[in-house]
Amino acid sequence: QAAPAPVAVAPPMIAPPPAPAAAPPAEEAASRERRQRAKISAKDALYQTIQSYGQEGVKSAELRRAAEKRFGREIASHSASTALWTLGKEGMIRREGFLWYATDADPQSESGSAAAETNETGGDGDSAPAA
Repeated sequence: QAAPAPVAVAPPMIAPPPAPAAAPPAEEAASRERRQRAKISAKDALYQTIQSYGQEGVKSAELRRAAEKRFGREIASHSASTALWTLGKEGMIRREGFLWYATDADPQSESGSAAAETNETGGDGDSAPAA
């Protein structure tokens, strides 16, 4: 007798993996916000943060830490120093002694603009001003 002919068997169907579940709208918005915050430049982060201090001056190291926390990104001290110097040269902020101020947030000072000096040495504002 002849052997029966082999029967072709189709391979089992493998289902595709399930599509990832869509993130809830709140999580998606938070994720998008984190990505945007990480993309902000050090200069913009420092400027937006210094504006939040209003008429209160702030030391550069404290300003840098506040901007890092607010925008969720690390800002190197040298980058902060350069950004503050540039903002000062552009007239967006000014330095009085150790404190930085947004120019639109004028502190009450007796000497007015004569006391306003920008950090022309490129320092971080935590060192004593030149005499």
